[in-house]
Amino acid sequence: MVAKVCHENGIRTTTRIRPDLLQYIYVNDQHKMLYCAIPKVACTNWKRVLFLLSGKSNITNALDLSANFVHSNANYSQYVRTLNSFSEEDIEMRLATYVKFFFVRNPLERILSAYRNKFAARYSTYFQERFGRKIIKRYRKNPSTESLTHGHDVTFAEFVRYLLDPRTSKESQLNMHWLHYYKICHPCLIKYDIIGKYETLFPDSQYVLEKVGADHLVSFPSKLSYPGPRTSSLLAAAYSKIAPEDIHKLWEMYAVDFAMFGYGYPDFTEKKTAHKIIHKG
Repeated sequence: MVAKVCHENGIRTTTRIRPDLLQYIYVNDQHKMLYCAIPKVACTNWKRVLFLLSGKSNITNALDLSANFVHSNANYSQYVRTLNSFSEEDIEMRLATYVKFFFVRNPLERILSAYRNKFAARYSTYFQERFGRKIIKRYRKNPSTESLTHGHDVTFAEFVRYLLDPRTSKESQLNMHWLHYYKICHPCLIKYDIIGKYETLFPDSQYVLEKVGADHLVSFPSKLSYPGPRTSSLLAAAYSKIAPEDIHKLWEMYAVDFAMFGYGYPDFTEKKTAHKIIHKG
């Protein structure tokens, strides 16, 4: 399915893989595994697992590692390297011989998850200040001075308008938390052995650990990082406030991801069944 979608959309599959395309792929040499981290698809817990498997710390419980630590490149990179930090020869060897994997989820569920985590949550003001103030200034009629100053009360509808605005992608590349999957992990260039689904996260994660022979050393955390209700339970309510034509535009925007990873056209009228893992090499 992946190769077919790459071909149909004219995404090159034979070009040389530049190191700058590999900055989100994390390496574990002990178990010969390459993990491409996609934000808002359990990447915090997977980065915790890779940290434990590095064997460079006495920590044994993945949840003892804070999210801030595993997402701090300066600290985390001392324990787990990214593939782009190796020589070209070493990159080619690892791509040819290691188990390569990443995880995806329904693209519109990920958008809502990103909104909840980066705009609705109150643990950090970075995204509110970096993006929220611009979003409010651009799309809200008669915003308050407080909103313009802090960007702290962006609505989901305003966030969707920001994503769909042609100016957003023209001004700069989309932020990693809502950038397309295929632009993060480059599956048209790299033949991944396993592409797991967030909808079947725990069995798929167990399969990965078994595949690399690490299931006896570490368990994938049973607790998800984000507190509160699961995003999947909020989808229908959140998107009921979004115009159908804008939902269609979101689908068009992320059409390659929808097709490449087996997600159907957005339909929030009924609960969908879980998707199975795509590849088991």
